[in-house]
Amino acid sequence: MPRVELQRELANAFQGGLDALAVMSQPRDDAAQLGQDIPAGTITGVRCAEPEHCSVKWESVGGKRRTVGYRVRGFEGACFTASAEPSLADPYDATTGSRSANPLNALVAGACG
Repeated sequence: MPRVELQRELANAFQGGLDALAVMSQPRDDAAQLGQDIPAGTITGVRCAEPEHCSVKWESVGGKRRTVGYRVRGFEGACFTASAEPSLADPYDATTGSRSANPLNALVAGACG
């Protein structure tokens, strides 16, 4: 997969993770309204120095800048998986009332399989 396409697909997968994290982070009373528009943070850059190593820079809703590094594994058919390195902490999920897997830890793009 060309680098520009990889970066675009990684950004799309990461945005999906940010959206899921935003729902998980809502106060318990609001979390049940899954169809609402929820601020999720903003991706400020994606860079793949090598096909196997990429980073995503983003800014939280509160304005905190963050960077997540990923180890990327490509497969036939223009799909890939990306694993955060190091792994991110599992957040408290208001929708379930317990800790859940961080949706930014493992990203999948394309139709693998």
